[in-house]
Amino acid sequence: MTDFDKPDPEFVSRLESELAREFRRQERFNPMSVGLGRRGIWRVAALVAVCLALGAAAAVAAERLEDSWQKKLWLVRAENAIRVAQIRFDLLTEEVERLKQDPKADPRMRAALAQELSSVKLQLAVAQLDRDEIEMSGRPPAGALTAPLVDDRDFVSERLRLDIDRVRERGQCLGRQLDTAEPAELEMLTRAASREQARIDLETNHLHRQLALREDFLNGTIGAAELQIRTSLEEARLRLRDTQGRLEQIRQAMKEVETTVVSESERDNMRLQFRYDLATAEAEERLSRTEVELLERELTRARTGKY
Repeated sequence: MTDFDKPDPEFVSRLESELAREFRRQERFNPMSVGLGRRGIWRVAALVAVCLALGAAAAVAAERLEDSWQKKLWLVRAENAIRVAQIRFDLLTEEVERLKQDPKADPRMRAALAQELSSVKLQLAVAQLDRDEIEMSGRPPAGALTAPLVDDRDFVSERLRLDIDRVRERGQCLGRQLDTAEPAELEMLTRAASREQARIDLETNHLHRQLALREDFLNGTIGAAELQIRTSLEEARLRLRDTQGRLEQIRQAMKEVETTVVSESERDNMRLQFRYDLATAEAEERLSRTEVELLERELTRARTGKY
């Protein structure tokens, strides 16, 4: 018997009370009814069975009705997200094509619109994937690595691959920005692009590890408990590496201030801000490092049964 087929506990409790009251009533007004005999016992048993069946059927009907309207609501929202993304995609496509035909168009505007078009294209793909999952599963999209397959379709891995495409698109965008940069801005943009590319590499590697963990889980190589620990560990490691990158950027910026900023008062203000940023990043690094250490110990315990 599934959870949907089980009678409501409150219904069963009420049924038992009604039967007990009826039995006491008959015993009080008809003492001979105490000896029910075979026919009386079967009548009571039949009554109980019918009542339980009616209660279970009512519970199933209510559950299915609830599932029905919830699924419809989720689908309406998903379809609306698709329509919005499709409208944006069509409008941007027209504008990109128009700028291609315009020799006077600013190259930076072309690059910005091309980037936005690629981003919206991925948003549309995600919205369509969400709609398909709701239609097939009757549930909202599941992002957990432990989520089950839906009719042998792995929506979790499909969504991770779209995330990888989204992050890669950010890297391609950096190249387009540098290609269209003004000479005076090139040095500053190059440094910013280098920092952003480092972040992109971290995210890409993290997503690939997520995909590998998902595959291991589906193959039965690791269980759900270990997968949850390893997922949390990967996220903690990502935060740690990201924080370490920010620390390096802050320290580098503090050195540059001393040689590039002429005004002493401006240098003092920037020093104060950098000291605050540095202290905050150092605190975040300590926290992330502690999280990594705790999760690594927990993973060891889960694998071996001891620390």
